[in-house]
This record gives sequence, structure tokens and C-alpha cells, in this order.
Amino acid sequence: MILTDAAVQGWRTVRRYAVPAPMIHRATERRLAGDWRGACSAADVAVDLDLSEINRRFGTATADRIEEDLRHFAPDLLRWHLPRRPSTGHTALSPRRLSVLDHYDDDLILAVGSPRTGYGRQQLRLFLSSEPLQTSQPPNAYSGYHTREPCTWHMAVDGDLPRHVWDARHTGELLTWYGLEPAPHDHLVWGLHDTERFLRAWAELGVDIPERKVKINPHMALGYWYRLPEIVRTVREAVATTPGRIVAGWKDRSYLSFTPAGDGRLAMNFYVYDPRDAYIPLERLGLPLDALLIQLGLLDPDHLHPLIHAALFPSATEPPAGPPRPGHLSTGPVRVRCGGVWHEIRRRQDGRVQIPHSEQEEQRETTLVALGGSRSGCFAVKTAMENGPAGLPRQRGADSDFPDPWAPAPVTQTVPSPPARPARQARLPRRLREQRRELMRLALHGDTEGVMSLLDAGVSAHTRDHRGRTLLHFMAHLRDLTMLERLLTEGLDIEGADVAGVTPLVAAAYGMGDIALIRALITAGARLDVTSERTGEPVTAWLEKARPEVFTAISDLEDSEAAAARRGWWHETEKWDRDLAEWLGRNP
Repeated sequence: MILTDAAVQGWRTVRRYAVPAPMIHRATERRLAGDWRGACSAADVAVDLDLSEINRRFGTATADRIEEDLRHFAPDLLRWHLPRRPSTGHTALSPRRLSVLDHYDDDLILAVGSPRTGYGRQQLRLFLSSEPLQTSQPPNAYSGYHTREPCTWHMAVDGDLPRHVWDARHTGELLTWYGLEPAPHDHLVWGLHDTERFLRAWAELGVDIPERKVKINPHMALGYWYRLPEIVRTVREAVATTPGRIVAGWKDRSYLSFTPAGDGRLAMNFYVYDPRDAYIPLERLGLPLDALLIQLGLLDPDHLHPLIHAALFPSATEPPAGPPRPGHLSTGPVRVRCGGVWHEIRRRQDGRVQIPHSEQEEQRETTLVALGGSRSGCFAVKTAMENGPAGLPRQRGADSDFPDPWAPAPVTQTVPSPPARPARQARLPRRLREQRRELMRLALHGDTEGVMSLLDAGVSAHTRDHRGRTLLHFMAHLRDLTMLERLLTEGLDIEGADVAGVTPLVAAAYGMGDIALIRALITAGARLDVTSERTGEPVTAWLEKARPEVFTAISDLEDSEAAAARRGWWHETEKWDRDLAEWLGRNP
């Protein structure tokens, strides 16, 4: 594993927010009580298998073996280990990936699928399948650019997961899987290297590295610093039988390339993998990520998952507290520099922002902006607080998590010009940025208790994230109708769209929200005839195609306008398909 500076900080954030302590505690309680389905529900894992049907089709022995594994399945621990890409700034799970838990007779596979979108609900799907697993796009998923694929297909298989990442009976094997002796984490890493020590260590093993590559990032090789002799020995064995370049790497796309350099030495470089090169997997010649984060001082051992803490600290007598809970954020008035003096800004109960300026001053500021000027001081902060962070708004339909980012782009698409920048200096004060960041990260990962605690502490429910989304856009993640009722009571607009034109109902539909939540949003006044800004497709038409069970469950709430929009859409798409077929017939 190669840890870049961005990845180091990203994993620090992941460990704090991605698997909340309440989720761990609830899932553990249900698992220890023998309720594996309850544990899955607590960790937001959808169970798509029927043990009675398995018993009928494959026999009692296979069904009993699967059930025994499920009784010890730790879904919260699995969520902790699944792949993410924090170096890109995202803490969400990598979408549309399959991980194999175990193989059974009759070519049965117990597998877990990751969420369909990166920013949608972080729900996993546990299911049984037959070998080989299908990862290609399903046939007829797109009859044209205007339709959507089923929500259950995946793009890649990450391979078989070792049991210590999901089976509570094997979690103590974390270190032995890497070929290390069980011991406290501080015996795993010699210490943080500097460039000179790093180069000297490789040189002593007969490997030369370009110095400039190492100076880019001081943490680049920390992940395999402890395992250098084993890595070099493995590479030399491969070089002896394979001519040309040898690539060695880890599943996180960290690659090293080796070529013979004469006199028995090797030249090593950090490399992007080319499938034509010989490849050596190094997954078992690394170190546990959590041990590295602890060594860097970025993770408190008391904030580890309890099962991982027990594996790294086998002699510990006290269980860890788990990931930290939200801190106590100051929610009083915000002081802003305005016209050379300090002013206090307050947010009212209805979400509007109160500033110490008259209506005439606000009107004058609005006129200046209309003429091409920029807001500043109190006016800029008010704009950012009420409408989301300022800056050049994103184009509608672009860089949005809803609709499905994996859907193909339309053949023709007219992108309207972005609105004029409302305020060049309209940045939130640091304290408000910290509040917003904390609130939205908790919401993304479904930490309802954490969100409630911040709201109770005075953080505004009207806070918008960098895409202009409110907490209503994250209701699919939070899964709490009491929270929805509270937000609506606070005065949040159920039709309030983000910068991509996405309403809370569309976010819940595309983000895999529960049927109960989608019905509650519609009952509260969310319009069903809303269409995608990207393609013009009504949300009900997408549900009918991609989530038929949800469409059936809400069909009784569909009004005449929404039904007409949906039927009109299908009529148009059929016409487009006919026109496309005719064109292809004329242009084979």
C-alpha cells in the first residue's frame, strides 16, 4: 500500500465518520444475540437471500453451512474494510463493486455488493449467486440513452475477502494473514523514514530508485517499509524466470515496477500498471492500514473498531470506545469583518440570516451585484449561509450524483449557461464551514444520532453543503421518518433543489431510499412530476424501469400530471428508439 498525503488525511476522515459508533454497537448487540438479520439492518446491509429456498434447492447441509456463517457475520466490520478512494476527497464506499465472502457447493457464492452511486445511500447488499459472477452491463440495459439500467448490476469483482474482515470468529487472524506475529501495533513499523534512509534501505537490497520520486511524498512507501526484504526476494524470484518488466502491487492500485539494471541489481519506479507486464500481487506483504494510521499519529487506538482493536492489542483489558462522536461546536452569533469593522450575524429560526444592515443597504448591494459587482462582508456571508457556498455554480446536470453517474451521456444535450457568480468573496466563516462539514459527513454515512446531536446543540437545520443540498437530500442515508418530520417542522423546503436541480425526492429515489421514506416525501408534498435536469426523464419513469418494486408501492400516490408526464416520456422514448433503429438500418 502506498500512502500519499491525500490518502493519509482521507483515511483519517474515513475512520472518523464512515462506520459510526452507534452502528457498531447496535450491529454487535444483534450479532451476539444471534440475530444476524438484525445486525445487517443495523449496519444498513440489505439481505437478498432466503434460507428456506436454499434448503429446498441445494439441501440442508449447504443451507446450514451458510446460516452458520451468517450467524457470525459482522457487517459493521466488513463496512470498515471495504474499498474507498479517500485520496480523491470522498469518504464514501467505491460504488458498484462485488466482494466474495465465501464459496459453497453447487458453485454458490456468498457476496456483498457496494452502493450503486458514490454519494447515494451507503447501503450494502448481501446475496447468493452462482459462479462466475457477472460484472458486465446487463443486456438491454439501455435501449437508448434515455433509459436506466437495473440497480443490481456491478462493474467489477474485488475477489475473495479473507475471513478476518467479515467473520467474527476469525478477526484475530488480522496480523497472521499478513505473515506477522500477533503483537501490539508498535512492533510493526520501524519508524517514519526520510528520503535518505529509504533510498539507502532499498540500495542495500540491490534496488535503485529515482530520488525525485521519493521526495514527492514523505509517506509514499510507509505501507511497505517494514516488508522490504520480503518484497525484494519475491521480485527477484520472478525476475529470474520472467524477462522484461515486473510489476508488483496492491489492490488499492499502488504499483511498483522492477527492471534488471545489470550486475544483479534492479531498478524500481512507482508505476501505473500495464496489463502486458508480469504482475505480482503483494496484498499479504503489506501492513494493516489501521496500524499505519496509529503509527502516524492520525488514529487513536481507542477509536478503532472493537474487533480490530482486539487483533492489534490482544492483551488489552478494556474495550475501545469506537469512532469519536461529534464534538461540541459553538453555535452562537458569527463575527464577520465588514467595511473595516466587526459585525455579528445570526441565523433565525426560519433559516433566514439576520445582519446589522438596513433594507436600503441590502437593496443597494443587490443592485451592485446585478451590475456585475461582488458581494462582500455581511452580505457575502449571508448569501453563502442561505444559498450554499458561493463561487461559480456548477452546470445543471454536470458533476452530480443524481441521476446515476454511470448512465451514458445524452446524444444531444443543451447545457444552459451557468448563472452569474453571486458573490466572489461569499465564503462561510471557518466556524460555519466546520459545522457544515461535520453535519454533512454525519448525514452521508447515516449517523442519525450524530446529526440529531448537532441540531440539538444549535447547528442550523437549514445548512447547505457545497452542492447546495440540505439534510432533506440525505434522508435516504438517515432512514429516520422522525428526522424528516423535524426538518419539515423547521421549515425546510421539500421542493428545494440543489445546484444540479435535484430535489429531495429525486435524491431519495436515485439514492436508493426506502419505500417508506419515498412515500413520506410524496405525502409531505414532494412533486412526482419532477424531471431530470440532465435528460428530462420523469422520476416515476426511472423508478418504473430501475426500481419497479418502489414504483408499484407508490403508484397509488401518482397524480394525473405525473402519470401524464411518465406516459409522455415512454411515448417519446419509443419514438426515439424507432428513429434510431431506422437510422442504423440506413447506416449499417
